Amino acid sequence: MMPSYHPPSPAMCLRLISAKYLFVLVVVLFVFVQIIPLDAQDSGSSFLDVTIDSLTPYVGQPTIYTWQLFLPAGMNAESAQITLPPFTGFGQENLPAGDVQLQTVNGQSMQVVQRQIVLYPLQTGTFTIEALQILLPETPFQSAVPLSSPPFAVNVLPMPPNAPVYFQNAIGQFDVAAALNVTSIAVGQPVILTMTITGTGNIQQVLRPKMVLPEFWRIFEQDNPVQPASPVFGSRVFEWQLIPAQAGIHVIPALEFGFLNPQTGSYETRTTTPLPIEVLAADNPTTSPPISADVTQTTHSQPDIMLKPLPENIASRSTNFDIWGLVLWLLPPLGAGLVAFMSSARSRRNPSPKPERLSGSRALQQAQMQLKTALSQSPKDASVMIADIILTYLSRKTGQSIQRETLKNALSGLSLPVQKTLLDCLDHADAGRYAPVSEQDIKLLVRDTLRILLEIDKTWQA
Repeated sequence: MMPSYHPPSPAMCLRLISAKYLFVLVVVLFVFVQIIPLDAQDSGSSFLDVTIDSLTPYVGQPTIYTWQLFLPAGMNAESAQITLPPFTGFGQENLPAGDVQLQTVNGQSMQVVQRQIVLYPLQTGTFTIEALQILLPETPFQSAVPLSSPPFAVNVLPMPPNAPVYFQNAIGQFDVAAALNVTSIAVGQPVILTMTITGTGNIQQVLRPKMVLPEFWRIFEQDNPVQPASPVFGSRVFEWQLIPAQAGIHVIPALEFGFLNPQTGSYETRTTTPLPIEVLAADNPTTSPPISADVTQTTHSQPDIMLKPLPENIASRSTNFDIWGLVLWLLPPLGAGLVAFMSSARSRRNPSPKPERLSGSRALQQAQMQLKTALSQSPKDASVMIADIILTYLSRKTGQSIQRETLKNALSGLSLPVQKTLLDCLDHADAGRYAPVSEQDIKLLVRDTLRILLEIDKTWQA
C-alpha cells in the first residue's frame, strides 16, 4: 500500500520561501561588501597638491607654501595624519585655516582641504623643502592610503648691491602716505605725524622709517604702530609726536621709504608729499581739521591763508558810478572767461597724455589708500574725491585717460552686474556734490566702491 501524498502546508511554504530569499540576500550582501573595499582602496581618487610662491626668494622675502588635499565627498578629512617638512633654513608662520571646500574634479565631487604657511628665508644658499606626508587611515571600507608631495629645491638669493639710503629691510611692493592730525598749532603744543605703508611683502617686519626735522622741532616716537592682520598684505602705521619751538609757517619734509621689488630685482623709493603746518604764538592757539598726503599726488598742499583786518585808519571811500567804472568792473571776469575758453579749446586740440599703466595690484592699493583718506574729508569733498578715485583707478589699470563720456567703452569687457554696480557708485558720488549727504552715506559708498574695485581688479588680473 503506497503512502498517501500530503501537500505542504501554507506555513511550511512560507518558511521555504523565506529561507530562499534570506540566502539570496546574504549572497548579495557578501558580494557588495567585497566590491566596496576594492573600489575604495583606489588611491587615485585622493591626491595631494603642493605649491610654493617662489623658488628663488631673497633673504627675508616671505613666500607662501600651500598644500591642498583632495578627498572624495563623504570621507572624513579630519582623520588624515599630516607630517609637515621641517622647513630647514626658514622661519615660518601659519595662515588661518579656511573651511573645507567642495569642487568638481574630472566629474567627481571632491572635498578640498587647504592650508598655507608663510616661509621667511633666513640665509642665502640652496635649501631643500622635504616632502609633505599625509596618511589616510584604514577604515572598514578602505585600506590606509599614503600620499606624498615632491620635495622643492629653493635657492635663496642675497640682497642686490647699491641699496638706497632709505632702504632698511622692506621686500615687496609698497606705497606710502603721510598725514598730520592738525593744520595749525601753538608753539610748544604737540602735533601727530602719521605715516602709513601699504602693500604686499614682509609688511610685519618693516622697520620705522628715518625722519630728520629742523633743530627747532622736537621728535618723539610713538610706541604703538598698528600691526597688519595678514603677514604678507596690509598696512603698517608709524607715528611721531612733533613739538615746535618757533612760530611761523613750516613744512614737514617728505618722508622717504625704500624697498626691494622682488618682481624686478631692483630697489625702489616712495616719497610722501611735504606737509605744511602753521605754528602760532603761544597766546593764540587754534586747530584745524587734519590734512593728509598721498605719494600719488603731485601737487603740494598750501597752508590756509589768514586774512588780516583792515587798519582802523583806513576809512571806506565811495566812488561815483560811471561808464568807465562799469567797464573796469566787468573787465576781470570777461578776461577770466576768455582765458578759460581758450584753455578749454587748447585742451580739446591737445588731449592730455595717457596715464602710466600700473601692473599688478598697485592701482588698487593706491585707490585703497585714497578711499581711506576720503573718509577724513567733509561729505561733499569726499563725494568729489571718490568719483575721481574711480576714474583714476580705471585709467591706471588700462593706461588710457578715462572720463565720464568714455567710461562705457572701458568697461565693455566686464560683466553687466559689475558695470552697473560701478556706475551706481559713480552716480552716487556725483550726486553727493549737490544733494545732502551724511558721513554714514560716505562710509557706505567707500565700502561699495572698494568692493567693486576689488572685483574688477580680480577680473582683469585673471
